[in-house]
Amino acid sequence: MKSLKLTTLMVTILALLATLSYAEKTTVDLSIAGLSARTIAMGRAYVGVADGADALFTNPAGIATAKSWGITSMQTKLLDRVDYKMLGGIYSLQTGVIGVGYIGAVTPAGFLTTDKASLTGATPISYGSNMLVLSYGKEAYKNTYIGASLKALSNNFEGVDGSGSGFDLDLGILARPNDQVKVGAVIQNILPGDMGGSVTWKTNTKDTIPAYLKVGGSYLLNPNILIAADLDIPASCSAPLALHSGVEWKPLPMLALRGGLDQSSTGKNETVTDFAIGVGLNVAGFSFDYAYKNNSLVENNNAHYISVAFSPDNIVKKAPPLVEQQAKKANPNEPAFASEKERNEYLYLVATGKTKAPVPAVVVTQAKVLGK
Repeated sequence: MKSLKLTTLMVTILALLATLSYAEKTTVDLSIAGLSARTIAMGRAYVGVADGADALFTNPAGIATAKSWGITSMQTKLLDRVDYKMLGGIYSLQTGVIGVGYIGAVTPAGFLTTDKASLTGATPISYGSNMLVLSYGKEAYKNTYIGASLKALSNNFEGVDGSGSGFDLDLGILARPNDQVKVGAVIQNILPGDMGGSVTWKTNTKDTIPAYLKVGGSYLLNPNILIAADLDIPASCSAPLALHSGVEWKPLPMLALRGGLDQSSTGKNETVTDFAIGVGLNVAGFSFDYAYKNNSLVENNNAHYISVAFSPDNIVKKAPPLVEQQAKKANPNEPAFASEKERNEYLYLVATGKTKAPVPAVVVTQAKVLGK
């Protein structure tokens, strides 16, 4: 009950803070495309999934679920000219989990004006945008996590004298009522423009950053199927709501297949829905992920995303032989486990109380350990 009250209070506070910042934010956030391939493949439905280093850029409360440390990365090219790169890492301390992340984008931006008929020898211009993220998350109550991300932004033109910088703040919450369900909410870019929530250029002009209230949830249908959905509620009245949904299926412990639907705003009260698909491999804690996302709004902008990540938390845990032996001894009619997948499914049923077969205490203990 106390956990539910805390969750309700935090979501209410986040919603009120978002309302206060609604009037000021109007432009694009670099982190829209700076996400992991897993997140992209699931339609960007990640606020209620939010685990590991990937949560740095989606819901900072999610990094608090990490038990040790982890790193993540992503690379893609949009419009065949905009290079996106992302890198992040988290580390668990006794007082919480800290994280550092980086997103960068570089694109050609033309040439300096010249009076010559040819561009040969003309000075090229490129535009770069960078974001540095410092995050902190902790468990506020049992299975209820909170987090914050301070984001420093810098934009610059290479080849001309033009640059700007600013900062903003994200606040998030994540709750896990049981082993199957997680719900989350995050306010992205909460600071008003006059409090730093904008990019200020050398000309003293300001580009403000859009604020969003994002809510989402995920449900572990069984040990191998995860479904998730998010809703983006924009601060600006000129932008519509956007829905994101995704599913992840693991036919094998080391293999994940993903798909999702991703809505984006095309103008006032208008959205476009695109699909995304992906695949992931988990080998000894290393995750190799790929995503493909179509773009029906911009021609020739279908993108490929590649991510590489590592965390000791992602190492597939094997039940020790003692567990299998004790289970066999307690229930002679129970056949021996034919595979690691079968063993893990059995332990999942034990941990969730969905098996009626006699279960020795050692199996229950091990199931709970694996289920954490």
